[in-house]
Amino acid sequence: MQPVLKIMAQRALFNEKLAAEVLPNVTADYIWCKNTVWLCAYGMIETERQHIEHTKHGRKIRPIRFIEATGNHFVSIYWDFPE
Repeated sequence: MQPVLKIMAQRALFNEKLAAEVLPNVTADYIWCKNTVWLCAYGMIETERQHIEHTKHGRKIRPIRFIEATGNHFVSIYWDFPE
């Protein structure tokens, strides 16, 4: 993940102070598909791992719902690179 995006994601999802002060009643929905490119699947796995770790230690972070969608919503990558 690019460094700036990583910092932004960490602050938006796992920063206790920001979760309490900025849109405190908002839950993040992470929608993902099993049939996707590995990079997208890894992003979900790593985000879920971090979420579990923070929650296990009692940190009051932004709630995240991990929602599995059927199919593959990243189909355009196959149209752009069919081989």
